[in-house]
Amino acid sequence: MSNNKTVKALDRINNFTGLDIAGRAMAGPYFFMAVLMASMLWSAVALAAQTPSAEWTYLVFLNDGAASAPREINRLENISQDGFINIIALWYNKKDGIKTVYKIIRDSDPSKISSPVMSRGKISGNADLNSELAGFVIKYYLSEKTNGLMLTLYDRETVIDNKPSAPVAVSGRWNGVKGLRSAFEKIRSATGRTIDVLHFDADHFQCLELIYELGEYAPYIVGSEESVPDAGTPYDTMINPIVAQKITSPHRFSFLFVSGWHNYFKKFARGTVKATLSAVKTAELPMISEKLDILLGYLKPVLAENKYRELFDAAVIKRVRRYRGGEFIDAFDFGRLINEEIHEPTVEQGSREYLASLTNATVKNSAIGDYEKIPGAYNSFGMAVYMPVPAPKFEGYDSLSIAGRTGWKKFLDYFYSFSLGKGYGN
Repeated sequence: MSNNKTVKALDRINNFTGLDIAGRAMAGPYFFMAVLMASMLWSAVALAAQTPSAEWTYLVFLNDGAASAPREINRLENISQDGFINIIALWYNKKDGIKTVYKIIRDSDPSKISSPVMSRGKISGNADLNSELAGFVIKYYLSEKTNGLMLTLYDRETVIDNKPSAPVAVSGRWNGVKGLRSAFEKIRSATGRTIDVLHFDADHFQCLELIYELGEYAPYIVGSEESVPDAGTPYDTMINPIVAQKITSPHRFSFLFVSGWHNYFKKFARGTVKATLSAVKTAELPMISEKLDILLGYLKPVLAENKYRELFDAAVIKRVRRYRGGEFIDAFDFGRLINEEIHEPTVEQGSREYLASLTNATVKNSAIGDYEKIPGAYNSFGMAVYMPVPAPKFEGYDSLSIAGRTGWKKFLDYFYSFSLGKGYGN
């Protein structure tokens, strides 16, 4: 309720209760009942004016096969919600066959889950995880109906492949992405909106393949190019500054969310922790497509010359930052190395514009423990892209949005046509 409306409502109540009581003594108990009701209405209006509804709904889907959910829920319970953000977490415990929804409340005791249970039930043997995800988001967002909506998903393999997490290659698994996309299509259709901030607390999610697939369902996507720390995510450290500052902008929310993560983990920068997190603005994807295609169009004829092919191999392919057993490369690092090493005017121009498009799309990037090929600097810049060496496996890749919206797959086909016979990248 706005201040003007509140004042007018209170004025009407005051005018009513301030009537000449002496002239209404004959009304007896009816008059005093009316006065009592008016007083109660005044209290309700005043309370509504002082207690605004929450701005954000934060839904956390803990599809957890490693029993990490209690730790994550305890961290969520450390968040000072302050009436600004409502947090609901689903612990989807497939191992024990139980799914439990918690209404997160503030509690600092890490030894137990203090939040009340909103629902609990058994997981059926043929349950589809993407349908479970969609149902959870739809039900609990519609029950909250706030302006802002954030969603966290946990564990890559379980989400995409519908199986417990394991250190297996993503090659041939792209078909599973379609199931995840269908879940977001259901969410948008049922709620009539996109998710303001979509966060993946999972390894290797911030790749262009997934960003292109899900970008229309979330203006901001937060995820890791490489891995998330085994110690988990410090949700309280990341979200408390957002609540304290009453941040309503999804752009600023995403920026502060990654900043909080960086501030927490930077003390491990030169230790054993090696992890990344970035926030990407998906409205910039068409520009990335355009600039990537221009760069590849300039690069292909240059690589027809043996001297440039050899340079491309030695100075770009063998030096570019790689993730997940060599299957993904850092998209920015790829363009940076091309710009520095392939001294051909059109390629240099195309790489500069491509790098600018990635920079414009990256709201905030953090890389911890990633000091390697650039002395004193990081070479993880926010987004990865699929480019395995030496042998590609593309099952399902052609059906992804990135294959239709960019020339990346065609460029990879061209690259492998002359590289595989030479044992390229070995």
